[in-house]
Amino acid sequence: MHDCNGVELKVGDKVMIPGVITQLSPGDEYCNVTVETTLGRRPDGAKEHFSAINTGVLLKVSGGEVNLGL
Repeated sequence: MHDCNGVELKVGDKVMIPGVITQLSPGDEYCNVTVETTLGRRPDGAKEHFSAINTGVLLKVSGGEVNLGL
């Protein structure tokens, strides 16, 4: 198993999944979102979709930088 740059992955590795929010489902404090990946999967380049991700676990990327909070 390798990431998009060919780096080997193993259980316990921390990863980032580049994506764009395509739908918002507002709640009282946070909301759920649907995200489409910006990198296409191999070998067909199709985009993946994740639904019902709580915004409390997301980090907004601004100006190409992100505060990972790790």
